[in-house]
Amino acid sequence: MNRKQPILFLILTILCLGAVSCRSSRDIHKTESVPTAWQRVRVPANIRIGAPLNVSAGANITFVRDTSITVSARFLGMEVFLLHATNDTALVIDKMHRQYIAESLSDSMARMPFDINTVQDFLSGIPVAIPYKALPQGVSCDIAQQDGLMTSMTVTRPGADDPVQITYGGPVMTPFGLRASTTGISVPVKSKKYSVTIDWNWNKARWNSDVDVREIKLSDSYKKINPSDIAKTAGL
Repeated sequence: MNRKQPILFLILTILCLGAVSCRSSRDIHKTESVPTAWQRVRVPANIRIGAPLNVSAGANITFVRDTSITVSARFLGMEVFLLHATNDTALVIDKMHRQYIAESLSDSMARMPFDINTVQDFLSGIPVAIPYKALPQGVSCDIAQQDGLMTSMTVTRPGADDPVQITYGGPVMTPFGLRASTTGISVPVKSKKYSVTIDWNWNKARWNSDVDVREIKLSDSYKKINPSDIAKTAGL
């Protein structure tokens, strides 16, 4: 893994979270057979980035309902980056190079008809109800579902030749209902197309009291960097 790859890994993870937070072009209602009485879950996963990078890393992904998403990714047994997103902020820490990104989400989230719970559900393949009128002008989002679980999502944006494509594998039964076995996101960026796939291991997930909430600490020795500078360096 060269110097550029960990940073691109961070950027594409953020793109992944942003892509699955789109609004649906039709009302989608939660299926009653999918229980939601959980507060915390930690799921082992493998995150793969396709061509042109071809990077993969093991990860633990933790959802705290109403609160946060935390992604801890490892390479060769070492934690290489940490992503922590709430309704207010997104923090991405590159531990290999002792640098981080910190972005406020409060303004953008306040304008959107979704919250951190919506992102958690979309990542897991669970349909959510978002009204058509909440879509920005020119944006459409088509969701396909079967048996109470999403199977695909296509997001079309103004001025973009190619849509964002999200596909789901599965289903996998958990103590709290069905979840997708994989979540694959294809994101066109300028003339390139990046793909991110999350392979979930729900069979080894821990729930509620079995999950300790991690306190995110950032050392003073870490340098804050600008996402736009990284994107420019990476050619995004």
